[in-house]
Amino acid sequence: MKKRFNFLIIFACFVLTGWIDPSYDKTQEGNRLYEEGKFDEAISKYVDAQLETPESSVLDFNIADAQYRNGKFDEAIAAYERAISNTKDIELEAKANYNIANALYKQGKPKEALDKYK
Repeated sequence: MKKRFNFLIIFACFVLTGWIDPSYDKTQEGNRLYEEGKFDEAISKYVDAQLETPESSVLDFNIADAQYRNGKFDEAIAAYERAISNTKDIELEAKANYNIANALYKQGKPKEALDKYK
């Protein structure tokens, strides 16, 4: 009986995750589309998720990654910078700065890229 109750509690928590975090399903769908190489569609899902959680630096980072993969480097840099400004996560900040440097390099700005890598 106790095992069944524990299972039901865990199952309910798993099922209710979408209700607790309304952007979760949209983010997961965006991630799936990104993995399939459908970057414009992924961006659309991430933007939809941002309507529920506008302060999410992770969504800004995801949007930036999809923009980068689309070759839209200016848009990617702007989104990475938003992610940096909205986070206290040092690892996310480091990844965003590194990706900004990569985008600058792709734009033919090696000096600016080198400064950002530092």
